[in-house]
Amino acid sequence: MKLRGIQARLLLIVVLSTLAMLVASLAALRALDEIGDAAETVTGHEVPTVTAVLRLARIGERLQQRGAGLMAAATPEELSAAQDAILADIDEFTREAASLDAARNQPGRVSAISTELADRLNELREALAKRSALAAEVARQQSNMLADEDRVR
Repeated sequence: MKLRGIQARLLLIVVLSTLAMLVASLAALRALDEIGDAAETVTGHEVPTVTAVLRLARIGERLQQRGAGLMAAATPEELSAAQDAILADIDEFTREAASLDAARNQPGRVSAISTELADRLNELREALAKRSALAAEVARQQSNMLADEDRVR
Protein backbone atom coordinates (compact mmCIF):
# COMPACT_ATOMS: atom_id res chain seq x y z
CA MET A 1 0.00 0.00 0.00
CA LYS A 2 2.84 2.31 0.72
CA LEU A 3 4.04 1.98 -2.87
CA ARG A 4 0.57 2.77 -4.14
CA GLY A 5 0.45 5.92 -2.01
CA ILE A 6 3.72 7.17 -3.48
CA GLN A 7 2.51 6.48 -6.99
CA ALA A 8 -0.68 8.38 -6.31
CA ARG A 9 1.25 11.33 -4.92
CA LEU A 10 3.60 11.36 -7.91
CA LEU A 11 0.63 11.21 -10.26
CA LEU A 12 -0.99 14.08 -8.36
CA ILE A 13 2.22 16.13 -8.64
CA VAL A 14 2.42 15.47 -12.40
CA VAL A 15 -1.23 16.42 -12.88
CA LEU A 16 -0.87 19.60 -10.81
CA SER A 17 2.30 20.64 -12.65
CA THR A 18 0.56 20.00 -15.98
CA LEU A 19 -2.39 22.16 -14.89
CA ALA A 20 0.02 24.89 -13.73
CA MET A 21 1.75 24.78 -17.12
CA LEU A 22 -1.63 24.99 -18.86
CA VAL A 23 -2.65 28.04 -16.79
CA ALA A 24 0.74 29.69 -17.44
CA SER A 25 0.40 28.97 -21.17
CA LEU A 26 -3.08 30.52 -21.24
CA ALA A 27 -1.78 33.61 -19.41
CA ALA A 28 1.11 33.88 -21.88
CA LEU A 29 -1.24 33.58 -24.85
CA ARG A 30 -3.48 36.27 -23.37
CA ALA A 31 -0.46 38.57 -22.87
CA LEU A 32 0.72 37.94 -26.44
CA ASP A 33 -2.77 38.74 -27.72
CA GLU A 34 -2.72 42.07 -25.84
CA ILE A 35 0.76 42.82 -27.19
CA GLY A 36 -0.49 42.07 -30.69
CA ASP A 37 -3.45 44.43 -30.21
CA ALA A 38 -1.12 47.18 -28.97
CA ALA A 39 1.24 46.65 -31.91
CA GLU A 40 -1.70 46.77 -34.32
CA THR A 41 -2.89 50.02 -32.75
CA VAL A 42 0.55 51.55 -33.10
CA THR A 43 1.13 50.40 -36.66
CA GLY A 44 -2.43 50.92 -37.81
CA HIS A 45 -3.11 54.31 -36.22
CA GLU A 46 -0.09 56.06 -34.74
CA VAL A 47 2.49 55.31 -37.43
CA PRO A 48 0.31 56.67 -40.27
CA THR A 49 -0.39 59.76 -38.18
CA VAL A 50 3.30 60.35 -37.53
CA THR A 51 4.23 59.83 -41.18
CA ALA A 52 1.46 62.21 -42.28
CA VAL A 53 2.78 64.83 -39.86
CA LEU A 54 6.30 64.36 -41.21
CA ARG A 55 5.04 64.74 -44.79
CA LEU A 56 3.17 67.90 -43.79
CA ALA A 57 6.33 69.28 -42.21
CA ARG A 58 8.32 68.52 -45.36
CA ILE A 59 5.69 70.20 -47.54
CA GLY A 60 5.59 73.19 -45.17
CA GLU A 61 9.34 73.56 -45.42
CA ARG A 62 9.13 73.39 -49.20
CA LEU A 63 6.37 76.02 -49.19
CA GLN A 64 8.53 78.29 -47.06
CA GLN A 65 11.38 77.98 -49.57
CA ARG A 66 9.02 78.48 -52.48
CA GLY A 67 7.61 81.62 -50.83
CA ALA A 68 11.10 83.10 -50.77
CA GLY A 69 11.53 82.07 -54.41
CA LEU A 70 8.22 83.73 -55.24
CA MET A 71 9.40 86.98 -53.70
CA ALA A 72 12.69 86.77 -55.60
CA ALA A 73 11.07 86.04 -58.99
CA ALA A 74 12.28 88.70 -61.42
CA THR A 75 10.50 87.73 -64.62
CA PRO A 76 6.86 86.83 -65.22
CA GLU A 77 7.95 83.31 -66.22
CA GLU A 78 9.79 82.80 -62.93
CA LEU A 79 6.79 84.18 -61.06
CA SER A 80 4.43 81.84 -62.90
CA ALA A 81 6.69 78.82 -62.30
CA ALA A 82 6.97 79.67 -58.60
CA GLN A 83 3.19 80.09 -58.34
CA ASP A 84 2.57 76.75 -60.06
CA ALA A 85 4.99 74.99 -57.71
CA ILE A 86 3.29 76.58 -54.69
CA LEU A 87 -0.17 75.57 -55.91
CA ALA A 88 1.02 71.98 -56.40
CA ASP A 89 2.45 71.95 -52.87
CA ILE A 90 -0.77 73.44 -51.45
CA ASP A 91 -2.79 70.69 -53.14
CA GLU A 92 -0.48 68.04 -51.69
CA PHE A 93 -0.62 69.76 -48.29
CA THR A 94 -4.42 69.76 -48.39
CA ARG A 95 -4.54 66.03 -49.24
CA GLU A 96 -2.11 65.16 -46.44
CA ALA A 97 -4.03 67.34 -44.00
CA ALA A 98 -7.27 65.56 -44.88
CA SER A 99 -5.65 62.16 -44.36
CA LEU A 100 -4.22 63.33 -41.05
CA ASP A 101 -7.62 64.56 -39.94
CA ALA A 102 -9.12 61.20 -40.84
CA ALA A 103 -6.38 59.30 -39.01
CA ARG A 104 -6.72 61.39 -35.86
CA ASN A 105 -10.54 61.35 -35.85
CA GLN A 106 -10.51 65.14 -35.56
CA PRO A 107 -12.11 66.31 -38.78
CA GLY A 108 -11.30 69.77 -39.98
CA ARG A 109 -8.55 70.91 -37.61
CA VAL A 110 -5.56 70.47 -39.90
CA SER A 111 -7.63 70.97 -43.05
CA ALA A 112 -8.73 74.37 -41.75
CA ILE A 113 -5.10 75.35 -41.29
CA SER A 114 -4.25 74.19 -44.81
CA THR A 115 -7.16 76.19 -46.22
CA GLU A 116 -5.97 79.28 -44.36
CA LEU A 117 -2.44 78.69 -45.68
CA ALA A 118 -3.76 78.40 -49.21
CA ASP A 119 -5.71 81.64 -48.78
CA ARG A 120 -2.64 83.47 -47.48
CA LEU A 121 -0.49 82.21 -50.33
CA ASN A 122 -3.15 83.23 -52.84
CA GLU A 123 -3.18 86.71 -51.28
CA LEU A 124 0.60 86.79 -51.63
CA ARG A 125 0.35 85.68 -55.26
CA GLU A 126 -2.22 88.41 -55.98
CA ALA A 127 -0.08 91.03 -54.25
CA LEU A 128 2.94 89.98 -56.29
CA ALA A 129 0.92 90.08 -59.50
CA LYS A 130 -0.22 93.58 -58.55
CA ARG A 131 3.38 94.54 -57.79
CA SER A 132 4.45 93.23 -61.19
CA ALA A 133 1.68 95.18 -62.90
CA LEU A 134 2.64 98.33 -61.00
CA ALA A 135 6.31 97.83 -61.86
CA ALA A 136 5.39 97.46 -65.53
CA GLU A 137 3.28 100.62 -65.33
CA VAL A 138 6.13 102.53 -63.67
CA ALA A 139 8.52 101.32 -66.37
CA ARG A 140 6.04 102.41 -69.06
CA GLN A 141 5.56 105.83 -67.49
CA GLN A 142 9.29 106.22 -67.08
CA SER A 143 9.77 105.37 -70.71
CA ASN A 144 7.10 107.91 -71.70
CA MET A 145 8.71 110.53 -69.50
CA LEU A 146 12.12 109.92 -71.06
CA ALA A 147 10.57 110.10 -74.51
CA ASP A 148 8.90 113.41 -73.59
CA GLU A 149 12.17 114.70 -72.22
CA ASP A 150 13.93 113.77 -75.45
CA ARG A 151 11.30 115.65 -77.48
CA VAL A 152 11.68 118.71 -75.28
CA ARG A 153 15.44 118.80 -75.94
